[in-house]
Amino acid sequence: MNTCAWEGCNAPTSGKSKYCKEHKALARQAWVAMIAEGEEDRKALHADFEALVRKAMRAGTEALQAAMPTPMVVSQHANPLNDNSPVVQEWYVGEGMCGFAWIKVGPATTRFSHWLVKNGQRLGLSVGNAYYGGLQISVRGGGQSVERKEAYAHAFAKVLEAGLKSLDPKTIHIYTQSRLD
Repeated sequence: MNTCAWEGCNAPTSGKSKYCKEHKALARQAWVAMIAEGEEDRKALHADFEALVRKAMRAGTEALQAAMPTPMVVSQHANPLNDNSPVVQEWYVGEGMCGFAWIKVGPATTRFSHWLVKNGQRLGLSVGNAYYGGLQISVRGGGQSVERKEAYAHAFAKVLEAGLKSLDPKTIHIYTQSRLD
């Protein structure tokens, strides 16, 4: 038979507990108080996460609006396999190349990543699992312009990385990726 783990108590333990009947209730009260204390810290941390993400979203939106995509002209040739064939039709694309951009946050096991999965949609973010692990935040704004989307992603990632160094000290990797459509 085991003895109570409470300091100075040699009474037998109660059931699967490591404490006797008398100290089992006291240990539970201490545990509940510890959880409640941690809950306040967690709420404060989550508020800081939300403020940081909103700041990153503002920086991204400002960068997206300030971006000046390189315009392009798209030509349709009579023979699509011969660039020397006569041009049949041309289109001016003022917003430049079309594509996608996203911010990758990894690993997905940090406190911030868990918070982001639970709260990203509420903040207007498109958060999902990234292909090689971690999380992916897709850039929704900017129309089809890959340059505008990349500007948003870079500004968002820069603010997020700077803020998370102090909020979530676990190693977090944040970078941007994009592809043409």
